[in-house]
Amino acid sequence: MPQEFSKWQHSLPKENWQREVEKAYGLPESGWLQHEDIYRIDNTTGSFALKEIVYPEDEFRYIALAMEHLRGNGFKRLNSIITTKTGDFFMETEGRRYFLAPWIQGRIADYAEEEDVVTSASALAELHIASAGYVPPYYKGRIKWGELLPSLKHKAEEIKVWEKLAEQQNDMCYLDLLYRKYCKKNIEKAKEAITMMEPVYAKVNARESQRGCFCHHDFAHHNVLIDYGGKAWVLDFDYCISDTNCHDLASFLIRVMKANKWDIKLAQTGWQSYNALRPLSEEEKQVVEALMYFPQDFWQVGFCRYVEGKHSEERLERRLFLWLTTLEAREKALEDISEVLGDFRFECNCEKAEYEKDD
Repeated sequence: MPQEFSKWQHSLPKENWQREVEKAYGLPESGWLQHEDIYRIDNTTGSFALKEIVYPEDEFRYIALAMEHLRGNGFKRLNSIITTKTGDFFMETEGRRYFLAPWIQGRIADYAEEEDVVTSASALAELHIASAGYVPPYYKGRIKWGELLPSLKHKAEEIKVWEKLAEQQNDMCYLDLLYRKYCKKNIEKAKEAITMMEPVYAKVNARESQRGCFCHHDFAHHNVLIDYGGKAWVLDFDYCISDTNCHDLASFLIRVMKANKWDIKLAQTGWQSYNALRPLSEEEKQVVEALMYFPQDFWQVGFCRYVEGKHSEERLERRLFLWLTTLEAREKALEDISEVLGDFRFECNCEKAEYEKDD
């Protein structure tokens, strides 16, 4: 939730739907502020955040119950959903659905600061531990068990297809030329990542699905708030999915390295902080490494260009150029972090996780 109040606008005069929200939640007369798709509601009982729900009802219930599961398992530092007076997770008015959560005071985490990385990594580990045992309502787009490795293979094939599409563009632009030039290199990198994951993925997937865990799936710095006591709160579970926790951890480590211009020191610190609370098996470590190695950023540019078609050529050129200018540093960082993670697992002699002890 954005904390820079200079960007917020007063929502006046109050509209009928806003009064319906207050009525549904039993709120007294309230002041409203708006920033993009978030409303801040202030009254004598406290401050709250209101957000419109853009998902089907069944899909939102997956998200709401996942958050409720975390709280029930002891992870309470999240923007938990407040139920209406009738006990529902959301209210509906004028054809739109909204959910309400407490307003969390704090600042956005900075992945270039060691203390924030340690705090965020620990929060991610605690979230993953608390996620175990979640039996979700079925919603196909959220249940991803067994799909991670096939997804990487599919993405590698898509890059091949986009290479041909780039060649066939009648009005080929600089973006197409640049993307085509680096397709083969990234297809090989994708294959290497897949080869790394293949021997261990089935075992990791079986263990994790048995644990019944889930991923936040968007553990970006702006979704972590550091409160005045220095604790990390996790926001925005919109993208959470039933999948191996390795998915979150790999994404987090990549984000930390990006924030530090591909210096691995703080990523190493984040890895150690996470493992101190939730030690990973050797197989999980290998899945994390494979996910970090996969050329996701390059694939994303191709997806935006040749599938979605929503983004301007100029914007995608900037993204691709940024990827190119950091390519050498990124590749060295991935080599270095791979060595560090291997050394850490060898030296720390961590106690095995519960699910490994009977192997």
